[in-house]
Amino acid sequence: MIGVEVISRFLRDNSTGKYIITLKAPDTLPILKFATNPRTRQLVNEALSKKCHDENTPRFLEVLKLRHECATLLGYQSHGHYMCETKMVETPEKAEEFLLELLEVYRPKCLEELDLLLDMKRKDFVDSAANAKNEDDSKLDPWDVSYYTQLYKSKYAGVDEAALREFFPL
Repeated sequence: MIGVEVISRFLRDNSTGKYIITLKAPDTLPILKFATNPRTRQLVNEALSKKCHDENTPRFLEVLKLRHECATLLGYQSHGHYMCETKMVETPEKAEEFLLELLEVYRPKCLEELDLLLDMKRKDFVDSAANAKNEDDSKLDPWDVSYYTQLYKSKYAGVDEAALREFFPL
C-alpha cells in the first residue's frame, strides 16, 4: 500500500477522482514498489518507458553517429575500440566476453530469484481480484519486479523501507 504521505503529494482530478502524477522518480518509485493494483503499476511503467522517446531518440542516434565518426577519424574501428583501448579490458570483444561470462555465472541465481518473485505473484493472484479478472499469473511482468521485490524484503527479510528513509533523507 502506498503511504498517505506519498498520496497526499499528488494533485487529484476532480472530474475523475484520479491522482495526477509526474514521471519523476519521487512520484513513480513509490507507485512501482507499493501500489497493489497491477494495472496502476503497468500504466506507470509504460509511461516511463516512453518518456521523452520522440525527443531523445533522434538525439541519441546523432550522438552514436558522431562518436563513430570521431573514433574513425582517430584511426579506431569503432567508438567501442577507442573507449576500451586504455582500459584493462582492451577491446570490445574482450568486454563482451567478460559480460557473457558474468551472465553465465549469475543467470542461475537470477532465475531462482525471479522464480521466487513469480511464486509470490501467483500466491497474490489466488488471493486477489486479479483472479476474477482473468489476469495472467504465469509470468512476471516488468511492472511486477519492484513491487514483489519490496514485498519480499518486507515479508521475509524484515526490511522496512519507510523506516530506512528516516536514516537516509534525500
